[in-house]
Amino acid sequence: MPQVQNTDQKNKGKEALGPDFHYQCLIEDKADAKKVLDCILDVSIPVTTCELLSLSPDVCKQIKEFMTIKKVKAATFVGVDSVFHFLNSLDTCDCHEGLVVAKESHALCSIILIIDGCLPVECILDSGCQIVGMSLAIWMALRSQINPKHTVSMQSANGMVDQSLGIIENLSFRFSAIELQLQVHVIEDPAYDILLGCPFDVLTESSVKNYCNEDQTITITNPNDPSGVTTMQTHPCGPPRHHAQKCQKGF
Repeated sequence: MPQVQNTDQKNKGKEALGPDFHYQCLIEDKADAKKVLDCILDVSIPVTTCELLSLSPDVCKQIKEFMTIKKVKAATFVGVDSVFHFLNSLDTCDCHEGLVVAKESHALCSIILIIDGCLPVECILDSGCQIVGMSLAIWMALRSQINPKHTVSMQSANGMVDQSLGIIENLSFRFSAIELQLQVHVIEDPAYDILLGCPFDVLTESSVKNYCNEDQTITITNPNDPSGVTTMQTHPCGPPRHHAQKCQKGF
């Protein structure tokens, strides 16, 4: 005879094994909480943040993670002077070993010219100067006439500005067989006797040739006779050889 199993015992056995189903609404979905947080931060929604947080524990967790202050390692930045770094690298690298390099400095070159047909004077060559200049001492030695109404302001490399005392017009300079007429500005106390600047270079169409052994030659053309060309060797210039007495200044 078949045995009849008790209905209560059967139900208790199923409960022990656990339910094999659960209740779920169709709108429910396993949405990414981080993605939801990004939408909240970027888009306006028709509910308050407080209402949303009270209904969504996962979003609350993400908000807390996002707002919590954490200890992070500070980035270290060290400023480097690129020029200083390059100069220091020259001392350690051997990239210039065996190369011919420039010296720290070279002396300016000069030539000896006969001024006003009587006075030999060392003249410095400086094509970077806009004028032909002469010291007050040389002007006193020449006893030439000066035009004090024609003056210029001379600015040196260190920013100092000196006012010229006037100009000697059409002063004679003899360069070997070539005679030139230059307009010369008189300066009270320069670091030279005479300086031949751009006006001299333009008038004579001068050409300077430098050599690796530090020799230098200058070639000029006679402005009144293009066939007259002369080349002369220069020499390193020395200190001014003429000095004016301060009490003698005045004209």
